[in-house]
Amino acid sequence: MSVSKTWLWRALVLLGIAILSAAATWHMILTRFGDTALFYILVPYLISLVIYWTTPKAEPGSLARQTLGRHMKEAATVFVLIAAFMLEGFLCVLFSAPIYFLAIGAGYLTSYSISGLRHRLRHRVNAYALPVLAAILSLEGVSAATTLDRENRVTHVATVEAGIAELKANLAKPIAFDKPRQWFIALFPAPVRVEAGSLNPGDIHKVGFVYRKWIVTNAKHGEMLLRIDAVGDDGVETTVIENDSYLASYMTIEGTRIRFEEVGPGRTRVSLTIFYKRKLDPVWYFGPLQRFAMTESARYLVDAVIARTPSDG
Repeated sequence: MSVSKTWLWRALVLLGIAILSAAATWHMILTRFGDTALFYILVPYLISLVIYWTTPKAEPGSLARQTLGRHMKEAATVFVLIAAFMLEGFLCVLFSAPIYFLAIGAGYLTSYSISGLRHRLRHRVNAYALPVLAAILSLEGVSAATTLDRENRVTHVATVEAGIAELKANLAKPIAFDKPRQWFIALFPAPVRVEAGSLNPGDIHKVGFVYRKWIVTNAKHGEMLLRIDAVGDDGVETTVIENDSYLASYMTIEGTRIRFEEVGPGRTRVSLTIFYKRKLDPVWYFGPLQRFAMTESARYLVDAVIARTPSDG
């Protein structure tokens, strides 16, 4: 087969894989499997197997002829095509890429090991063990029995130079998220507006978000409604009663609990706890990412909102 024909055939095969994968992705998103490990592990693992055994290779006649570099390039092409077909936003692409390529690598190792079964014991172990491991890991979230605990909480504690009354007053002031954020949470769009102005039990604070899926365009507008449940001398508790912002695709933010403890004249220990429920599986990948993001968010809210000074606005 000539170089031009090989290139054309490879392109057609990759396009076909991407179209079929996008169709499967749509189906899974429309069902309850779109947030499970079945979607994030098994689908790219199978894509990797198909790429290995269907795309033309450089050395005809040899089974172990797909190099890792070429395999990853072809898998990256399929990934980009799927994202384009699905009209995915930059956040979904950014955070699904690492686990996608991890599964692709496992699929490559499986296929490479199958092609070398007769040569080394290590190949035989990989060829049989990796598919079983991928299948087991893909079950997370598929049923109640294979779903790990989704309830989470993070807490940030800081001692600030302000009294409790001043800190509670800050919660009722207009809020502008204009202070620099830690680099990881800066990847996520900050609220564009907060409708507050009071701090009484039963009040509803509205937080507006705009997520431009393609960085500068294709904007998704959403709003989070935060109900003030309790206001006491030593704290404030809230519940999120509605959330159709982009954040709702990744987690269910349930509410917050703020505690104040006077530790000296004009000095207060502030504790902010955020309660949330993880939506995405597997937990070993999305759990740490979400915990880190929520921990840094709690830190930012304490520093930039609760403990802000008059010069901060």
